[in-house]
Amino acid sequence: MGEIYGTEPRVQRLQRLVRFGMLWVLLIFGRLFYLQVFRHEELARIANSQQERTFDIRAPRGTIYDRNGAQLAVSLPAESLAVNRRKLKDPSIAFDLLHRILGADTARLYHDLERAREKGRDLFWVKRKLTDEEAASLRALKQDWMEFTMESRRVYPHGTLGAAILGSVNLDDRGNAGIEQSQERLLGGKPGKLLLLTDVKRRGIETLKVIEEPRPGANITLTVDAGLQEQCDRIIEAAVRGRCESGTAVVMHPETGDILAMSAYPSFNPNDPIRSEKDLLARQHAAVTQARDPGSVQKLFTLAALLENTKWDAKTVIHCGNGKFRFGKTEEIEDNHSYGYLPVEHVIWKSSNVGAIQMGIHTGREALYRTLVDFGFGDRTGVPLPGESRGILWPLSEWKKSSLYYISMGHELTVTTVQLARAAAAFANGGFLVTPRLVLATQAEGGELEYAPAAARRRIIKAATAAEVRRISEGVIHFGTGKLAKLDGFTAGGKTGTAQLLEAAPAQPGKNGKKRKARYGHRYAASFMGYAPLQNPQVVVVVTLNGATRMASDVAAPVFKQIAEKALRALAVERDVPEHRAIPEGTAPGEDEGPALVPAPRPLPRLAHLPGAASPAVREIPVGRRAPDFHGKAKADVLAESARLGIPVEMVGAGLARSQDPPPGSLLLRGETVRVQFVR
Repeated sequence: MGEIYGTEPRVQRLQRLVRFGMLWVLLIFGRLFYLQVFRHEELARIANSQQERTFDIRAPRGTIYDRNGAQLAVSLPAESLAVNRRKLKDPSIAFDLLHRILGADTARLYHDLERAREKGRDLFWVKRKLTDEEAASLRALKQDWMEFTMESRRVYPHGTLGAAILGSVNLDDRGNAGIEQSQERLLGGKPGKLLLLTDVKRRGIETLKVIEEPRPGANITLTVDAGLQEQCDRIIEAAVRGRCESGTAVVMHPETGDILAMSAYPSFNPNDPIRSEKDLLARQHAAVTQARDPGSVQKLFTLAALLENTKWDAKTVIHCGNGKFRFGKTEEIEDNHSYGYLPVEHVIWKSSNVGAIQMGIHTGREALYRTLVDFGFGDRTGVPLPGESRGILWPLSEWKKSSLYYISMGHELTVTTVQLARAAAAFANGGFLVTPRLVLATQAEGGELEYAPAAARRRIIKAATAAEVRRISEGVIHFGTGKLAKLDGFTAGGKTGTAQLLEAAPAQPGKNGKKRKARYGHRYAASFMGYAPLQNPQVVVVVTLNGATRMASDVAAPVFKQIAEKALRALAVERDVPEHRAIPEGTAPGEDEGPALVPAPRPLPRLAHLPGAASPAVREIPVGRRAPDFHGKAKADVLAESARLGIPVEMVGAGLARSQDPPPGSLLLRGETVRVQFVR
């Protein structure tokens, strides 16, 4: 009996244990069933998020072309170098190699190595987007701690040519200046999506699938002519070096607003990386971002307001106060010369400040302000470049009594070079305000070339007013301040402008201990604004030289001449002045010199080459025909080489070649002749 009673509790305990175990198993299976059936999709998503990772696939960047199909910016494959710290046995030897081959900072490498250790990363970057030579030198070492990744490198095959127009990209191939920045949406394309299986440290193990293919960026064709742009860049650089602080020039077609060239100096090489905020700011185009007092070029717009709003005409005689205009109690504005009575057209030719003030007074504040607004002053032009300045045109309500006087002669307002080009185009095209155009066409991958629509334009002055302003402005070149702007073989009109620049206040206080004020010194913003040929203008050219020590008639007018002649040659515009014909000094235009020869209207050249739908071969970068180096050669050798290359030459003098224009290596315009000077 004792055994029976002793066994019963053990059996019961065992039964209870079995029942508990069965219940536990049922609970586990129930939980598993719940998780596998009811929460399967949710848990699968969580698991995948821990094991899988989505990466962007960078889209190939579009190519930038000039209007004739020359590549200005193209993306090429490039390797980037990282160091695998787990395979790095002796950092000192490795970093010494990297210093000798890449110029890498060894202290920086040690810092990056330590940071990689702290964050648990195996790799850290040494240099991205190596040159071909750097990559070949490093690969030849065959070091397992070097890991190479294929990326793309943006290449600007012509270096500084049109640099401020093109801009540049950062290490991630995103535009940070110029067209590269403003057209990022088109050029950058759309990245694709890649699904990777990762380990516990979120490192890629296996590619699972491509979720979305990248969409390549569109190609962009600019209105710029690369040959003319290089000539313009070279001319502006020569004008600025050692003479001024900076300079800009814009060449525009007046009917379409197409910008054929737009230069700025100092310049930069977009192939060089940006190393500071100052470098980045220097890549903005000064013709678009820097606004200055226009000086006397403003007098043409005062003239237009006068002709549009009053009964005065070019022959109306104005008294110019013998060179002085007094207002207020003590204030006075002076001319450089003492002029008495002058016709309106002579006021423009002689650039009389007092005469311009009298024209502004007769026009009236409201009419002058309205005219300047119509010409686009105080507003952005719409050119597709970052950081465009509006300039300054104060609202009429903020004008002081003296504002009318100063604005009439080109002060108390500021304009950019591209604003002046746009405004001058209205004189050249018969009275219409156009929007500058820089993007001529776009082409998506595999698509057709799509031309940008012609910019809307609106009439702002009568055609007769535009023609009269052109006629009067021709006299500036023949009888006034712009004689050095006279073109060989072409009629032209234009206006000089010299505005004094405000100098910073001296750091040291004055004799009375008070802080000195900024004052106007003897440095100028020297400008020339013009168009040619006169009766049917094909180009508008505006030149601005900042920090000049001489007047615009001496420094800006000759630059206009050089650029305008290059531009007319590039467009193959026929001469409208025979070589033997010259306008006698002292003869007013339109009187004794006979009728000007007016060419038939000539449209802008179409694209000589339309970029194909297929991506270009990345190593084939057309650079155009360049001037050979004739220095030190005899005439026979120069003739032989020019005949072989099909380049016309003009030979002057005898002996050996000592100089040439354009210089060796310059891009040649269509049909351009190289002038070679020989010396014994």
